Amino acid sequence: MKKKENENELSISEFAALMGTSRQTLLYYDRIGLLPPARVDPHTGYRRYDRRQIGVLSLIQTLSGLGVPLVEIRRELAGISPGRMEELLRRQRQVLRAGQEKLRRREAMIALRLAQIAESRSAREGTTVLACETEPVPLFVSGPLHCRKDAVPDRLVVDFYAEADRQGLPMGYPMGCLVSAGDIAAGRAAMASRLAFHLGSADGANRFLPAGLRLVTWSRGPAGGTEAAWALLRAEAVRRRLRPAGDALEEYLLDETTCARPEDFLCRLSLPVEER
Repeated sequence: MKKKENENELSISEFAALMGTSRQTLLYYDRIGLLPPARVDPHTGYRRYDRRQIGVLSLIQTLSGLGVPLVEIRRELAGISPGRMEELLRRQRQVLRAGQEKLRRREAMIALRLAQIAESRSAREGTTVLACETEPVPLFVSGPLHCRKDAVPDRLVVDFYAEADRQGLPMGYPMGCLVSAGDIAAGRAAMASRLAFHLGSADGANRFLPAGLRLVTWSRGPAGGTEAAWALLRAEAVRRRLRPAGDALEEYLLDETTCARPEDFLCRLSLPVEER
């Protein structure tokens, strides 16, 4: 006579539906010895699961979702103890927090790009604005260099992106540069002193431009072609009786990620100034 099924047990389909997984996943977990069923019916071969396995599968799903390999999960569950589980959960909490930090930085980058695109809609090439930055401007900058902005070696650019990645910064920031106060004073605004990303937050910044007055203009065209815009800024500074007060920032509000044609790129030039 067939044994009556235990009403407290679940079939594999019921257990899969309850836990939001698939029969195939449960069969695989059984095959690799990660989560065998509580009982296999000797007459039908049907797999049966019980309520005690709900917590076990939930833990497997949590750890797997955090990137813990199934082999490691199986090893930990085989010799489970409060101490071992505490160590495993602490490690995974660190992984989770690192992931949250990465998401926060990515969100800050997206917020910055949205603000740059919004600014590009009202920016007028050939006009200047005297603005006041109330907070320091967070940047991630390269080591010092001194070359024309339209002739930066590709190797330096690649190395800069690689260093940003090592520091946990998301890819997607438009390439910019600093122009040193010395080059501005000497009329060499075509020279870059450092590569730079204008960051959306202080997370990951390795340099801050101080708050204060800035003379701002915009230049449309391929990367590096901003000499006419710099001449405009210098003339406007003289007209307003202002003098340069530090390194200037070039940042592209629109670049190859937003425009199909280089002639549509839009660069924002920001020159720190003070009264003479």
